[in-house]
Amino acid sequence: MDAICTGQEIDWLEALPACQSGLMARAIFSAKETVYKTQYPLSGQLIDFHAVSIRLDMAAARFAATFHVNASPFRVDEQLQGRFAIDAGFIVTAMVLKGVQAKTARQEFTTWA
Repeated sequence: MDAICTGQEIDWLEALPACQSGLMARAIFSAKETVYKTQYPLSGQLIDFHAVSIRLDMAAARFAATFHVNASPFRVDEQLQGRFAIDAGFIVTAMVLKGVQAKTARQEFTTWA
């Protein structure tokens, strides 16, 4: 967990019942991978796991990702929102960019095609 999670994330995981902490750690990992795959086409930057922190909202099946580095067009403290689902031990995370960022992403993907 130290390689993937920030101190705040580890504190949150340690406060959970032991039977949930491993699954939630994997959910954080999946959410961070989603953030990476969302930001990379726009920023072109390789960011590590500690560049973003994840806050899971279990009741709403949502997560907030907060940047701790600048990865233009994303700035320190900027948040992206995502969704997750957990069923039978499987985890799915997803994120959609809206507005100007989404237009930029479409332009990038069109350029690659």
